[in-house]
Amino acid sequence: MFKANLLTIIYFILFIGIILILLIPSHQKKILKIITLTTLALTFTLLNIMWVFFNNSIIKFQYSLDFCWLINSNLTISFGVDGISLFFIMLTTLLFLVCLLFSWNSIKIYLKEYLLCFFNHGIFFNFCFFDIRFTLLLYFF
Repeated sequence: MFKANLLTIIYFILFIGIILILLIPSHQKKILKIITLTTLALTFTLLNIMWVFFNNSIIKFQYSLDFCWLINSNLTISFGVDGISLFFIMLTTLLFLVCLLFSWNSIKIYLKEYLLCFFNHGIFFNFCFFDIRFTLLLYFF
């Protein structure tokens, strides 16, 4: 059960991180940084667990999820992970962690906006969507 919903849990953790960053006032800079670091570290840990349970002998997508977006129009969102997209997602998350740690004391103004850039779902799940046209729709609307 945990293994099957791992991609959903990661997406939910990133969404909770966005909500927490938006709710905390901008003058509490240390709390904002700690929440961002904790969220990204937890995401990276769960991605490593996903990598351990990834089956290399299966050619098709794993951890796939179909989400019915609009029931009446039969519009669904499908995403999952194959071998190369898993490593791209892991490298993206590791890059976000490294960038956050290196800029820990550098960013003084617009910190909240800067930290929200680390929760860009478009970058993270661009490697997971089955249909690239839907990804482009998310970017432009």
